[in-house]
Amino acid sequence: INARCERCPQNAICNVDRTVICEDGFILKSHLLSLTGSTYPLPWCGPAPERARQIDTTFTEIVTMLQQQVTKAWRERSIERVADSRSVQFKEADVKNEVKQKIKPIAEVDFNTVWDEALRKVEAKGKVIRDSASKSLALISPPTRLVIAELVQRILSFVFRL
Repeated sequence: INARCERCPQNAICNVDRTVICEDGFILKSHLLSLTGSTYPLPWCGPAPERARQIDTTFTEIVTMLQQQVTKAWRERSIERVADSRSVQFKEADVKNEVKQKIKPIAEVDFNTVWDEALRKVEAKGKVIRDSASKSLALISPPTRLVIAELVQRILSFVFRL
């Protein structure tokens, strides 16, 4: 029988004897099928409740901030149509600094970890495109209120053109 290597869970340190130790800010959670962690598959490391709350808050702030910036660009007419909102890109460092100012203060090292987790979550949910080469972020879909505003603007311009 050939031994099969098991991939170590994210945010964990795995030992040869199949024990898993979680990084700071994460707690060990057993897999539902593992009978309390004593059998295959390996347990995983989930964020501690406080860390999960910080990640969710950061996630919300990232999306809100980008939506506000796209709306501002549309109002200033730097984009003509709402569909062009993907072309509006923001430097990741600028977004990070603005979000950091808005959320409850946490240590710099902790914030970087929370930022990375929140950004992964934002990307996974399909809200943002992250360009790692240019270190920029762009919204995938425009804010709903912006779509409605553009629709009202088109209707009014059509009605008053008659």
